[in-house]
Amino acid sequence: MHVALGIDVGTTSCKASVVQLTDEKRFHVLESRSQTYDVVTVSNVPGHCEVPIDLVIESVQKCVNSLSTELVSRVNYISVCGQMHGCVLWKRKGWLYDQSRHVYKVKNENISHLITWEDQRCDKLFIDSLPTSPSPLATGYACATVFWLMKNGDASSPLDHRYDHLASIADFLVAMLCDSDHVRISPQQANGFGYFDVDHNDWARETLKLNEFPMSLLPEIYPTGCLAGSLHHDWAGIGKNTPIFVALGDLQSSTYACFQDSCGIAALNIGTSIQLAVCDTSPQSSAKNLNGFASSTHGDNANHTCQRVPYIGSQHLVVAASLNGGNVLRHFVSGIQTIIEHFTAIKIDSNKIWSKLLNHLDDSDGDSELNAQFVATLFGERHCPNSRASLSNISADLSVQKLFKLICQGLIDNIFTMLSIEELKSTFKVSEIRGTGQSLARNPYLFQYLKEQAHQKGLKVSIEPQCDAQVGAVLMVYKSFLNNVAS
Repeated sequence: MHVALGIDVGTTSCKASVVQLTDEKRFHVLESRSQTYDVVTVSNVPGHCEVPIDLVIESVQKCVNSLSTELVSRVNYISVCGQMHGCVLWKRKGWLYDQSRHVYKVKNENISHLITWEDQRCDKLFIDSLPTSPSPLATGYACATVFWLMKNGDASSPLDHRYDHLASIADFLVAMLCDSDHVRISPQQANGFGYFDVDHNDWARETLKLNEFPMSLLPEIYPTGCLAGSLHHDWAGIGKNTPIFVALGDLQSSTYACFQDSCGIAALNIGTSIQLAVCDTSPQSSAKNLNGFASSTHGDNANHTCQRVPYIGSQHLVVAASLNGGNVLRHFVSGIQTIIEHFTAIKIDSNKIWSKLLNHLDDSDGDSELNAQFVATLFGERHCPNSRASLSNISADLSVQKLFKLICQGLIDNIFTMLSIEELKSTFKVSEIRGTGQSLARNPYLFQYLKEQAHQKGLKVSIEPQCDAQVGAVLMVYKSFLNNVAS
């Protein structure tokens, strides 16, 4: 029996769980904690989304430190996953260890901000000007961001003179905990950077070199489930030398928590964004039969809505990844706050608005009378970056409550336009959808509408309360950990 710590470094929050594992299929979440970031975007330039790295690392440490001391003292290994596509750059070791408090501090002079996947600096014209990537590429992807920084940065100070490393925030956390100058990245995270060759499990090196990409910044690719190193110091009640695995993607981790490598199940994760994923076991890829399948985002593939990404070993997932999810609902709540403050000068806490919206859904008229339609692409989509949200066919009795319902409906409808229920059934023989993510778990109407749409077409639906990404990250490396112990 083993006890592991799983950490998920998300877009607006981090989560940590202590998981007890009996075998590959049986596990028990002993304790979980979460910490929401009070995120303040540091760039004033429209479209730039940058977050202070020290804010994220402090939140992660606060989250882990809030776990039971007795439980974390039993931890045998640590598995980390996190938001994909975005990146952080740093020089040498961008951190310091506080011996008295057993925590890390970020050295801000040696590190960039976290440029997140929501960053919009790379417009369509810029993306189209870049060399063709064998894997999908869009604004917010690390390699596209680096190309943008090369073109628009300080010409007298090249990127590879200012920085030594490029990685996701999860990879940075692992490197920091290992106190390592050698950064390792899994195929799951590398695929989210762009310019990753899935078939050869490597960067598209020739393409990048020909276009003067600073190759020295790229992390080394290691297999999923591979050890990254071990804790260099005691940390948050966990002893030094505890094994730490190479960071995984949050998408793959939450999916694995839902169904491991089982067939016939699709995972729908609704957090800040929405991902609908299904395991593709065919060597030739069943995804190639889909209307929305894309191997890259260049040329003829630019309008396609789903992609094939690395999963476990030789397996892949087919994924429809929408940029619109809980962020759209949060934007709606923020809008209500702004309107109230504008007309009354009263600042109302967002939690009060959420409580009213989520706890009084039954007070509005029946769903059958919701004839209006909300197109939920408020933040565009990677396959259609210029798309925007719209509301149509509204009537005079439209209320805030009805509008909230329409937004929820629009989010579910949108993901199924990217990968339809019919395609799930016919191509992947899916009989069940398992839902995960805080936005889905806390919003009864999202789940209700999801069930209605799936049941109409013969699919079962369930919410998996223990299938968070940090739990999946623990499970995904469990086999590998046992093999390492045995050897």
